[in-house]
Amino acid sequence: MPENSDFLIWKESYLTGIKAIDEDHLELARIINKLYEACSFRTEKVSEIYISILKDLVNYTNIHFSREEKLMANFNYPGLEAHKKEHDVFKALVLKELKAIKYNKRVEPFNLAKFLKEWVMHHIAIEDNNYKIHFQQIGADVFK
Repeated sequence: MPENSDFLIWKESYLTGIKAIDEDHLELARIINKLYEACSFRTEKVSEIYISILKDLVNYTNIHFSREEKLMANFNYPGLEAHKKEHDVFKALVLKELKAIKYNKRVEPFNLAKFLKEWVMHHIAIEDNNYKIHFQQIGADVFK
């Protein structure tokens, strides 16, 4: 693993121009970077730290996904249902990981961090950009 804790490096191209959504995305990147950093810890409390970070991720994604889905619903985004399904898959994966830890099953924190990084980067760059385009096309008053 690289020494740099900036595992998920934020790019200007990820910005939607919607202040609350962009702030949420930055916080998700921070949590994923924190998870990645925790992968290098060599302590008896690793599982406690890992569980704590995953719980933060679950709580924050619930807040963010709810905000995002409400915004899409308010502006009749045609891809809302497919977008919600992606959110559900993400949440289910993280909850599955938490459950595995609870039952002392072998988990691979680095593999999860890598998957989450790739999922978030793709989701923001592609899927979230689709509703951004929709909002621009209809003249939605959501941008900074």
